[in-house]
Amino acid sequence: MIISIVTHLCYEKQYLKFDKKAVGLLILLLLLVFNASVQYSTRNHQFWKPNYLPKIQKIVSENEALLPFITSYEKNYDECVETAFQELYDSGFHFTYCKYPRGNGKLSVMIIGNSYCTNLNEHIRTQFHHNYSEWRSLCIGGSFGFFHDNGYHGAASLITMKNQVATHKPDVLFIAARYSDFLKSPIFYEEDDEILKQMNSNIAFYEQYVKKIYILAPHPLYPLNFLNVFLDYVTRRPTELETLHLNRDAVDRDLLYARERFKLINCKKCKVFDLGKVFRDNDKYLSFDRKTMLSYMDTGIHFTGPGMTKCDPVSTI
Repeated sequence: MIISIVTHLCYEKQYLKFDKKAVGLLILLLLLVFNASVQYSTRNHQFWKPNYLPKIQKIVSENEALLPFITSYEKNYDECVETAFQELYDSGFHFTYCKYPRGNGKLSVMIIGNSYCTNLNEHIRTQFHHNYSEWRSLCIGGSFGFFHDNGYHGAASLITMKNQVATHKPDVLFIAARYSDFLKSPIFYEEDDEILKQMNSNIAFYEQYVKKIYILAPHPLYPLNFLNVFLDYVTRRPTELETLHLNRDAVDRDLLYARERFKLINCKKCKVFDLGKVFRDNDKYLSFDRKTMLSYMDTGIHFTGPGMTKCDPVSTI
């Protein structure tokens, strides 16, 4: 009764005085507040969270722990001694740059690329156990390291990377990138292929300044939001989990021309390392570990910790 009286006096009597425009704004405001409240509640209150069997909940929790995105699984105990330079700020690139503290070895290393550079950098660096003199990483969104897809941003970022390699002259250069569909376009005549010309021209430039170049081969494209899809199958459709692995024939057809271009690279100091081969299993490219039930890909298109660890048998040096 008290709630009814208060509602009548403070809301209903006032509400009846409003014109149509005011009523519309009030309803919109109430809907926005209600939506925000529901969104907040579903994310923060246990009431909304489903209850799974302990075995399923363990799988869900362990996979959720692989997020957030790209580098969270790799602990970095070294703080960058350099993080930026004016050229990158002026360009408007989305980038991460780091010069790490001096190591204990004599080998200088640089890794360049796009978000895959960010994804792989720390894991590759830890394999060296500080046995290097200098380590730099330059990761620019949309850049492929040794060619571009005719966009201004890609061309400009490639110039920046070439300038950095020429300036610092690393002994070892890693190029780690997720390549666009531009690389998959058909090859009609090898001698006229503009992409291959770019690749060989820029590789020749790098060879002037470095002793060894390691290039990541084209990797199978897993779908965006994969980890969330994987957990949906774990909790709702566990009998269909095997359908989430990629079809090997379809992937190989998709990457046919991209891989062919990598075979045609003219480089005496280069080694192409293929991480995709460790995910092959008969007619599939695996997308999760069948024993641990941990996803190899995150909600983007990047390796999780288990996915990165699975790549360790691939020898680059």
